[in-house]
Amino acid sequence: MVQSLKEEKTVKAIKHLETAKEEVQEEEPDKDFAAKSLQRATKVLKEAGETVEAGTDLWQKVQPIITKLLPWLGVAASFFV
Repeated sequence: MVQSLKEEKTVKAIKHLETAKEEVQEEEPDKDFAAKSLQRATKVLKEAGETVEAGTDLWQKVQPIITKLLPWLGVAASFFV
């Protein structure tokens, strides 16, 4: 059960990250939409980290990417807290 929960959260987070990635690659990206997708991914990963210790590893891998995108999106880091 713990493994399936981890996989479910991981798949959900990856979907949100892929959505954000696709949006920022558009000719005229919607920064708010991308930021909200990243926020959803962050929320899922934090929940996974709280629920399943292994989720923390995944969060540590994507956090640097999200942090680099924040200034471009014009979003304060507190948006993801």
